[in-house]
Amino acid sequence: QTTGGVIGAKFIASAPSTIGIPFAANPGNNNLAFDAVSPTGYWNVERSSGAGGTYTAIFDATGFTKTDGVSAPVLNGVFLAKRSTNSSWTTGADGTASTVSSLATITRTGMTSFSDFALGGTAAALPVILTRFTGKSEKATNVLDWTTASEINTDKFVVEKSQDGIRWEYLTDVKASGFSTLEKAYTTTDHKPNSLTYYRLKMMDFDGKYEYSEVVKIERTSKRSDDFVRVYPVPTFDKVMVQLEIDQVSEVSLTVTDIVDRLLFTGKQSLQEGLNEIPLDLTGFTPGTYFLKVDNGVKQYTQRIIKE
Repeated sequence: QTTGGVIGAKFIASAPSTIGIPFAANPGNNNLAFDAVSPTGYWNVERSSGAGGTYTAIFDATGFTKTDGVSAPVLNGVFLAKRSTNSSWTTGADGTASTVSSLATITRTGMTSFSDFALGGTAAALPVILTRFTGKSEKATNVLDWTTASEINTDKFVVEKSQDGIRWEYLTDVKASGFSTLEKAYTTTDHKPNSLTYYRLKMMDFDGKYEYSEVVKIERTSKRSDDFVRVYPVPTFDKVMVQLEIDQVSEVSLTVTDIVDRLLFTGKQSLQEGLNEIPLDLTGFTPGTYFLKVDNGVKQYTQRIIKE
């Protein structure tokens, strides 16, 4: 502070009023636009004694992470707002304003007036640009692919699925790149799709803000006979997973035979519409080649199993 007396400052840890917010950029407010001021708190700076002089104020923004505390994003550009007690917020004309690109510390020099001060600015849009989101059906799965042109502060992509496009459930999440100005490609697989499945991406940043992508619909057509049953892994040492995809609820019989057609296992399994997975334990089987037969009452499907 230059010679001019004594000033006092205090921090009020409560949300200030929002009179005058938002306001558009114009020459009277240093061409700065404001969408919100932070509810975390504000400062009051007053002259205690003396007259004249200038002062420099340094405002520590530690802990200021939101503009409205819940739904608003981190500010795109952080500026210092000022007001006379209970009047409208503005940027003020005195002193030199300093801005930062993230919430940290804001300094203003050459100040002559005394006011309430708060942090504010324009709200940032979700910092991810999604350029493509597509899906396709394969033998027993649905595969989703998407591409981003840039990512800033992006945490993850939560993949959600639905049978009717109304009620959604969690499928998986895919870690995002975080910060990137290059094109990034992502993929994930739904191992239990329905005959008709809707998908969407919940794109989340590190601050908890999110947006949804457009919805992708994948309709699975009737499968060829050799696509009905899939067994993996082959070869195996102990267990295999049998995948069966059907168009309606039904029951199938399962049998396992060896190369001379000796029956080693038999059983029945109730299936739901869509993709079903059945574990098959081969621990007691000797190494060799076996055949799994699945009979749905209309057709019989055969898959070879190799145990090592």
